Amino acid sequence: PELALVRAMGDLAQGRLDEAAAHLAVAATHAKTAPPERQRRLQVAVASQQLSLARRGGHLAGVIEQARFLASPVTGQSDEDIALDSDLRAVALMNLGTAEAWTLGLPDAPDAERHLREGADLAREIGRPYLEVGCLAQLGFASLVLHSFATTQRRCREAIALAERYGWGTEPVIAPALIMLAGTLVWTGEFDEGERWLQRTRQALETDTGPDITLLLRQTAGLLHAGRGRNHEALEEFGAAEYLGSQL
Repeated sequence: PELALVRAMGDLAQGRLDEAAAHLAVAATHAKTAPPERQRRLQVAVASQQLSLARRGGHLAGVIEQARFLASPVTGQSDEDIALDSDLRAVALMNLGTAEAWTLGLPDAPDAERHLREGADLAREIGRPYLEVGCLAQLGFASLVLHSFATTQRRCREAIALAERYGWGTEPVIAPALIMLAGTLVWTGEFDEGERWLQRTRQALETDTGPDITLLLRQTAGLLHAGRGRNHEALEEFGAAEYLGSQL
């Protein structure tokens, strides 16, 4: 089951959602036959990745409530168990908070913000900067429901700065912060600056074929063209966004 999970995580990172679903199904099946001391950890890992897959495919109905248990710490006896459980919990908090943020609803927004902040803090504590960047990037996305554009932009820039420190400034993990920064700039009429961050988002998505962030990219590009009076280009981008939306 661990090998199937690794394959599923790789597929998710590259936007191969059908392949990820297949590998997660294998992991879930084999996890049921694992020794009792491994089953809880595997259950957390499988549920966390299923939540990520549901968010990326737009199938959130009923998934979040089933996965609330992911926010609870997993107990372990040895130092090795505790360290691994902390890794799993950081991933779980990131995926849970991200899914809650993507419901785009006010009731889930405080939970999303709390879980992503907890995930970032835990990742920093255990020395997992990639997970910290992932949580902070999604926190910038989640901020828009509860906070001002200024707060959203500040959080996005903080996440981007941390990603750049580790050389991940154009990796898919930072794309949510890049597109939210671009979007808020376009909405406030800062078209040139918004276009620059849109280009950064495109670079970050070159190795990611998932429809979720790409949908936001197309919508934001459409708004940018519309703001500049380029109606034909705007219509093309909105049409592409509509198609991507049908894939979710």
